[in-house]
Amino acid sequence: MKYLSLIITVPFGLAVILFALNNRQDISFDAFGLGYEISMPFYLFTFVVFLIAFIVGGIVSWLNTRSSNRALRKEIKSLKKEIENVKSKNLILQDQLPESAVVIEQKDTSESKPSLKLISSEER
Repeated sequence: MKYLSLIITVPFGLAVILFALNNRQDISFDAFGLGYEISMPFYLFTFVVFLIAFIVGGIVSWLNTRSSNRALRKEIKSLKKEIENVKSKNLILQDQLPESAVVIEQKDTSESKPSLKLISSEER
């Protein structure tokens, strides 16, 4: 992963340096009709425009995902409550079992087929 980052970063950095060296001429423009004229190198103007676009894009993306993140957090909270309810009901039901009953315990559910283990009253 470290080398992949270098493979991407080094050519991009060289391209940025070459762009800056080849576009050093000054440009002048009127600042939003306010009567101020701004003069700066073309590469600096381009970098500032890209930086502003990057920041605005990040803010817009963050604002768009806030509502869905909020809904997902709410769903996670309700699912955690449901898990706690099921666990407490399971404990209550296990306490109500007679001593001679055989309990079937489900193993790891991440497998494709869950495996079951029989537990007798002596093992509990």
